[in-house]
Amino acid sequence: MKFFDIEGFDKDGFDRNGIHRNTGTTYNMNGFDKDGFNKDGFDKDGFNRRGFNMDKTHRNGTRYDADGFDRNGIHRDMWVKYDKNGFNEEGFDKDGFDRNGFDKDCINRYTGTKYDALGFDIWGFDRNGFDKDDFNKDGFDRNGFDRRGFDNRRFDKDGFNRNGFDRNGINRYTGTKYDRNGFDRNGFDRNGFDSDMGKA
Repeated sequence: MKFFDIEGFDKDGFDRNGIHRNTGTTYNMNGFDKDGFNKDGFDKDGFNRRGFNMDKTHRNGTRYDADGFDRNGIHRDMWVKYDKNGFNEEGFDKDGFDRNGFDKDCINRYTGTKYDALGFDIWGFDRNGFDKDDFNKDGFDRNGFDRRGFDNRRFDKDGFNRNGFDRNGINRYTGTKYDRNGFDRNGFDRNGFDSDMGKA
């Protein structure tokens, strides 16, 4: 989970839209985006998002990724674009179905509908929009709480947020507007410095 300062920038200087504070573009002053890749798609160590460098070597030191595919999508054991279980790099078998029996149009091979035999779609949600653990696509259960017990306004059932502050900014552990480390709900101490020691 990324944290943003009071001005809306993360620790690397990018806002929620991926625009850098100093350059006004999607790249920082060193030419890397919010995920650490340059305009050619390589990180500072020279590897692309799939972990291959320009010499077609994977960051693990071999020509193959952890699933056995090379940079071109050819599997090392079969010299074809299918793994030992019969699925290609995109996760589909020769008939066009994924490991859960869904095709690219999200239709299940066995039921002929967009739901599998257990009633879940390709993304794992039932007709009411809940997954097998009873959470919706936004991560909230039927009572409005996420997997960690917080509601959509980020407060738990006792009325405190993840940092231990209630809606009025009072910390549950100290009973004051500052937490045990001396920071308020916005991340600033009594002198106006944030947790990264920057002055507001």
